[in-house]
Amino acid sequence: MIELKSWQPEELGDIHDIHISQNPPRPPTPLNDPGDRIGTNYVPLSEDKDVYVVRTSGPDRPRTLAQTTSDSAKIEEYTVNLFIDKVERGRLPENLLSLQSGVGNVANSVTIGLKKSGFRDLSFYTEVI
Repeated sequence: MIELKSWQPEELGDIHDIHISQNPPRPPTPLNDPGDRIGTNYVPLSEDKDVYVVRTSGPDRPRTLAQTTSDSAKIEEYTVNLFIDKVERGRLPENLLSLQSGVGNVANSVTIGLKKSGFRDLSFYTEVI
């Protein structure tokens, strides 16, 4: 089943990277940067399978981000300070390395903290846009 969202800009198609991996054991996936692509920006279809296309024209209704808690704010502070220290000591580049953010109040807090920290040109792997 494929959802075709007519209201999304066509340029978003370029962020897709459809990669059909081998059965285990698999070789390492050759991605080194969030901008790397190893597959296609479309789903390959087979004539022997049923395909259903659902066309939608309304925008998604995203969930509200999880609220920052005192614990997640402390983790944000420690994490941002750790990155600042690593950059100042020359152990990380100024734009850090590619990061992966999770989902939830801790990930949200740390991401917001990085935005407020003055770091620039960061790159993220994420399961959420």
